[in-house]
Amino acid sequence: MTLKEEIKWLDSYIKKLVKQGAEVIVLRAILSRLKGLDKKEEPNPHHNDAMGFYHNWLKSFDLPVIRSPSQGQALKSILLQLKGASIDKTDEAAFESFKAILMHWGRLNISLQRNKSLGVINKNLLEIIDKIKNGSTKQQSGNLEAVKVYDRLRSKYNYGNDQNGKMDS
Repeated sequence: MTLKEEIKWLDSYIKKLVKQGAEVIVLRAILSRLKGLDKKEEPNPHHNDAMGFYHNWLKSFDLPVIRSPSQGQALKSILLQLKGASIDKTDEAAFESFKAILMHWGRLNISLQRNKSLGVINKNLLEIIDKIKNGSTKQQSGNLEAVKVYDRLRSKYNYGNDQNGKMDS
């Protein structure tokens, strides 16, 4: 019997006992616990790797690593959102996206760069993704667009692919 089937059966059994006038306090407590288990999601298999990457990232700024349950919950939420936003919809893609956000942190405006806690990152995730993807200023947006155009031209015309990195003639 699956957990959902157990919950459904126990719920109907409790209703039957209530009609008969029986005491069901203990059974309701069990039902509540089963429903709580049903709502638990499997943790992202890369959660610990992502937390380690985040801690190393903080150390690169000479910031202390502060561990708390709220940091873990925020990272769980970030990875879940990134999984849903990724093309592949995989845990691996979410982890890679999280790493990309931290590696491109310098693309954010100063106010976003100052807040490095996972709770703030989680709260501002959409804005952070937008700023990294599209730039936080008009100049940065133009530079990113120029890089994209250059990359497209280089791949189309096979520029810079000889052994010395020079353009082919």
